[in-house]
Amino acid sequence: MKGLSGFEALKALLFQPTCTINGLLAGYTGKGSETVLRHEAMAKLDFRLVPDQKPDEIFEKLTRHLKAKGFDDVEIVHYGSTEPAKTPLTDQFVGLVAKTAEKVYGEKAVIYLLSAGSGPMHLFRNILGLPVVSVGCGHSKSNTHAPNENLRIESFIRGVKFIATLINDFSNW
Repeated sequence: MKGLSGFEALKALLFQPTCTINGLLAGYTGKGSETVLRHEAMAKLDFRLVPDQKPDEIFEKLTRHLKAKGFDDVEIVHYGSTEPAKTPLTDQFVGLVAKTAEKVYGEKAVIYLLSAGSGPMHLFRNILGLPVVSVGCGHSKSNTHAPNENLRIESFIRGVKFIATLINDFSNW
């Protein structure tokens, strides 16, 4: 990641927006060789946004950038978007989740201001005004969203116990 490592790489992962090329399709991809050039190509992208970025504005910037670079014949399809969401660390719900994690896992909770994930959290946070947090039960070599993604059985069981305990603690909150 830009030649970064350690804490600097973690900061970039959590706090900087991204543009990810998820897939490319161009040219001949069948068996054997073919020298005919195809008339179209396709790229699928996603953008991870950070607070204060709006999906519609980013889509418009992408469109303007491509046109400015001479790609005004490119068809851009917007399949959907979600806004970034952030709950302040001082929110009582964050404290409840941290205390529950410490109870179940037996060690101090690690809390990040943002996560590198996505989901419909903005519906709860930005529209309903409810606090949201993201938790997981993976491990450092789980290859999240990659080939050979895995989860240790003991991590799964502890994750289930954590969520069950959190629901119970929330009901008594």
